[in-house]
Amino acid sequence: MKKLILLFLPLLLLCGCAEEPAIRETVSDTIEPVECWQSEAYDILLEIPEDVALLPENPAQSGKTYVQEDGLYEIETQVFLASDAESAIHQLSGFRAEDLEVVCLSRFSMPEYRFAWYRPSDDGGRICRADLFCDGQQCYAVTVSVSEDAARMYHQLAAEVFSTVGLFFDEGV
Repeated sequence: MKKLILLFLPLLLLCGCAEEPAIRETVSDTIEPVECWQSEAYDILLEIPEDVALLPENPAQSGKTYVQEDGLYEIETQVFLASDAESAIHQLSGFRAEDLEVVCLSRFSMPEYRFAWYRPSDDGGRICRADLFCDGQQCYAVTVSVSEDAARMYHQLAAEVFSTVGLFFDEGV
């Protein structure tokens, strides 16, 4: 009898180990796409010469373009997304960063990149210079392009425009 109880006791203990059948559920929730995190964008501030006109805004661009009355120079501001400075430089100039002389400084607590390039055009080509600020996700660019023939005449004007560049964030105060 003792042997029978000893055999029956482990069997009794093992009865509690039986698995319950798995219950299968189907969830039909819809998942809303999450927009990528985007830092608050700054506004680009700069002094614009009096002899330029603001072109009508283009919905495809996130900036403003100012053109001198005779078309000898243009000033353009842009705010755009870029994963790094090299891709932002390529986006602005069409050249790889290693193909340009890029000067890296720091201003507004973020890196500032200065570079220039030549862009051929029907009217003899344009000399372009850009200041680019990157905060890790957003890029802020000011580009001055001057007709090749008038480059010497507007060199000082371009330097003055770049010296007035600032970034502004309205905190709603």
